Amino acid sequence: MAFSALVTGQGTHVTCNRKGPCSCEMSDGTGMVDFSDLGTEIWVNLTGASDGKRYYFHPCFSGLQLGSYCNADNNAAVCGESDDGNLYSFGAYDLSEFSVQSLPSESQELVLKMVLSGGSARRISIFEMTCLRDIPTLVRAGGSSDAGLTARFSITSPCICPNECSHYTPSESHSTYLSPGSILLIIFVVLVAFYAIVGIMYQYTVRGARGLEIIPNYSFWMDFPSLIMDGVRLIFCMQGLSKKSNYSAL
Repeated sequence: MAFSALVTGQGTHVTCNRKGPCSCEMSDGTGMVDFSDLGTEIWVNLTGASDGKRYYFHPCFSGLQLGSYCNADNNAAVCGESDDGNLYSFGAYDLSEFSVQSLPSESQELVLKMVLSGGSARRISIFEMTCLRDIPTLVRAGGSSDAGLTARFSITSPCICPNECSHYTPSESHSTYLSPGSILLIIFVVLVAFYAIVGIMYQYTVRGARGLEIIPNYSFWMDFPSLIMDGVRLIFCMQGLSKKSNYSAL
């Protein structure tokens, strides 16, 4: 990753060196900026001030599932509405770059810039992030520019301040969403385990079964392979009868 630097009046180069999708370390020793806590929330229907289009923001890891152009498959952290009405990715969470815009002083707070690249058709997002303590986090959409290929946002949050927030550290490849197939598989495994445990306890304690007979419905499971074979034979027999009837009709 390339990182921009701020050159102060004293000639000191201060950077914020990327440590993760939502964290960087200040090179002047003031500490770690870690706004990974913001990854527990999704900002929806952010309206761009200049274009009136809708934007969705889920920082730090991919949690947006908003159609074929903006989803976990392309690691989208920002989805934005285009002129055709579709939502497109405006940047991948794992391609974040940080730079220092201004250092804290008597008249200003620390301001960082985060750029998310890797969006659909080279779309990017630019965030101006300001350290403001003792206020709730606020995310604003500024709208798009560069023929709709650049979306601009502002974030004010205590978590932009060094060493203020460092509790939640997601993996860069982490996704909070399970596919429907995974959910069904988990439910199936839980039900099978519940059936086996309860059934074995009942067989052992109530019926006094021992050995293989403690398996619930032991006789059924012993006959299960032969029942499957009978079903397969029946299917083949029915297919054979169907072919014969077709020949008879001819």
